[in-house]
Amino acid sequence: MRQSFPMHMQPRDQLTCHTYTYMKAQVFGLQLNIRKDRVMDCYLHPESEAVGTCTSCGKAICSECAVEVEGKLVCRECLAGGKLTARKSTDANSAFLLELIGGFFGLLGIGHMYVGQTNDGILRLVLWLAYTAIAWVIIALTSGIFIGLLCIPAQLLIQIGVPIWSAVALKKQLEESDTV
Repeated sequence: MRQSFPMHMQPRDQLTCHTYTYMKAQVFGLQLNIRKDRVMDCYLHPESEAVGTCTSCGKAICSECAVEVEGKLVCRECLAGGKLTARKSTDANSAFLLELIGGFFGLLGIGHMYVGQTNDGILRLVLWLAYTAIAWVIIALTSGIFIGLLCIPAQLLIQIGVPIWSAVALKKQLEESDTV
């Protein structure tokens, strides 16, 4: 298994010792031995490094033992024994309410995180908080010249409309994915 190193680290050779692998490397002109711990070994084949864990029983499995079922790794024992855990179906209504109510309180994206769309949820949360903070600061700073007061109704419509739009879009997406 070849490791990629930054330009200042160039592997020279490999020495194996028990469960550790030592890499000799040149770092900023100094000769170092770098210990690389093995992450996990397969529970059936201890000589093989695990590629993941079974989503049903949680045991470490190698590529020989692993079977992919619905995009998840499962060991052959769980597959043969019928011990597969049921796929969790997320409730579209719960996600809708979380997105809607969270959005009203500045936490847009909570519904997306609830259904497992973590990256999308975090992006929405960060952008929504940043937008809300910037918008209200600008309104506060310009309220002395009356322009800020004119922006308040538009900002309130945005603060109500965007969470509604996001929650409806999420619910529609979840309902479409359940019918497929």
